[in-house]
Amino acid sequence: MVENLTGKKPAFFDTIYNLFQKDEKGKLLIAILVIIVFCIFLPCLSNSVVFWDDPDYLFTNKSLENIGSEWSWKSIGHIFTSEVGANYNPLPVFTYAAEKYFFSQDPVASTFMFHFDNLLLHIGTTVCVFILLTKLGLGKSASFLGALLFGIHPMRVESVAWVTERKDVLYGMFYVMALITYVNFIQSGYGKKKWYFYTILWSVVAYFSKIQTVSLPLSMLVMDYYFGRKWYAPKTLILEKLPWWVLSLACALVNLYFLNKVNIINNEIAMQHYSIIDKLAVGAYAYCVYLVKFVFPYQMLVLYPFPYKIPILYFLALGFIPLFVYLLYRLKNKNVVFGVVFFTFNVMFLLQVVSAGRAYLADRFTYIAYIGLFFIVAKTYEWFTDIFPAKKILVNIALAAYLSVFAVITFNQIKVWKNTETLWQHYTEAYSDDYTGFMQLGALYQGIATAFDPNVTMGKSSDELMRLAIDNFKMAILKDSLQGRHYALVTANIYESVGSIYAALSKVDTAAYYFSRQIFFDPSVNSYTNIALLYYQRKQYALTIPYLNQIIRIDPKSSFAFHRRALCEGYTGHPGDALLDINMAIKLQPNDPKYFIVRSQLYRRLNNVAASKADAQKAKEMGGNVPPELLN
Repeated sequence: MVENLTGKKPAFFDTIYNLFQKDEKGKLLIAILVIIVFCIFLPCLSNSVVFWDDPDYLFTNKSLENIGSEWSWKSIGHIFTSEVGANYNPLPVFTYAAEKYFFSQDPVASTFMFHFDNLLLHIGTTVCVFILLTKLGLGKSASFLGALLFGIHPMRVESVAWVTERKDVLYGMFYVMALITYVNFIQSGYGKKKWYFYTILWSVVAYFSKIQTVSLPLSMLVMDYYFGRKWYAPKTLILEKLPWWVLSLACALVNLYFLNKVNIINNEIAMQHYSIIDKLAVGAYAYCVYLVKFVFPYQMLVLYPFPYKIPILYFLALGFIPLFVYLLYRLKNKNVVFGVVFFTFNVMFLLQVVSAGRAYLADRFTYIAYIGLFFIVAKTYEWFTDIFPAKKILVNIALAAYLSVFAVITFNQIKVWKNTETLWQHYTEAYSDDYTGFMQLGALYQGIATAFDPNVTMGKSSDELMRLAIDNFKMAILKDSLQGRHYALVTANIYESVGSIYAALSKVDTAAYYFSRQIFFDPSVNSYTNIALLYYQRKQYALTIPYLNQIIRIDPKSSFAFHRRALCEGYTGHPGDALLDINMAIKLQPNDPKYFIVRSQLYRRLNNVAASKADAQKAKEMGGNVPPELLN
């Protein structure tokens, strides 16, 4: 008989109340849990934000533009009707708004509260996992073991130490709270429907936190199986779960809408040549990696890029899955089946068979899923120590040593997330033949050198930052070439970055070379514009015109190109041709006063004073800064 800790009072917090007021051992174990998790994750409180999705949520997020200096309900409304990075998770963004307004107007200069709240939510989730395990029938010691594993496992670091992953710790806490109240509903029978509505309440909050909540009704069905309910009965499967099926469908559709809107589904370059078998093999391999990392959390990285060529090991993993299912069926152990199926249900939507990102796996994807495996470990510990009580001390010593290793790995992994530089340096050490880390470091140094904010210069001079940016971008080009990939847009972007640095350093010929390489890989308007502006700003007008011609060839409606070509033709002594081009620019963009100013100047050179004065007057009426001599 599973112990019901809720008592007779129909309130969600009765469970916590009982643990703290009536159960001394439970109160002590929770206090120990909180202290251990807090101490191990303490270094994250001094970490910075990282320029890897954090800017999208904190700096360039339109919903947070005005929040900090004043509270804006219009902005709050925008949070709940818009996406960030193609993801709809308004509740985490709302928490950022509150943090900015009350504690930190500048998240770069003051990051403490963002990290503190992540840690606080993770500790809250850890306590909830302890309560959930007790409600699944585990004793206090076994529940403590399972919750401690959840709290300090190295695969938790990404979810806690990365500000962007507020999504994980927020949805995770309410997801587990929903499972607790759902177990209360199961245990209390159908006479106490309040637990049913409490479960809906916590579920809705979780759905607004992260799309992964769509697995919640499946987790509830696993709970039904564990407690011996007829989960397959229509009344249980359909009618009882109807609110969650509807919520999960709605959440999935909203997120798919935003993903399609930003065109992010299956757009990873490495995946574009994958067959369906290839995609399944990648998913199967990711599933196996998650199982291995549960026991041995090796090589935890910010990014696990899709392989350009799929290794044979991935296809072997595809064959392992049916074997694993067969062994699970033959074992016929209810506890193991419950734990593995819970894990599978909570990770299967994240196996990237249908890709919605740049990586085939991520440490954060296991945040809820691993609870099923932690349950198996805790249940096995309880079973073994009950059967062999004399060996309990040895088992505890072995577990203490194992957990200590986890604690050290977690403590050190938090330092990897200290700032953007440490994050990508760690990545380049592991993936030394991949261009991504070098490209990210180059972009970091370039961005800092351009803005040169004393808060983020890391003690480096502007010249040193420029040099580091160039070195890393060149290394990215080298690695890309060695792998023979040349993902056109990616390669073009790297060349563009190097070219813009040399342009800023006034090294025109070198900049022109890199912009030319950009054109080779991406002959687009953007590529031609870079080199056109380079020559134009150096007053090399004759060299500018051919690139403007290419822009007009690609985009005959580019008022920018017609305007600049008119200027170049005017400067090189061809006012007649310039007049034709500026007329086209005005036709395409009739509300831009600077076009009329240019035409006024051309008319003046062609001795058409009346037309010149008319254009000058019109430009002035439009708010343009017209030279006085054009009005006379």
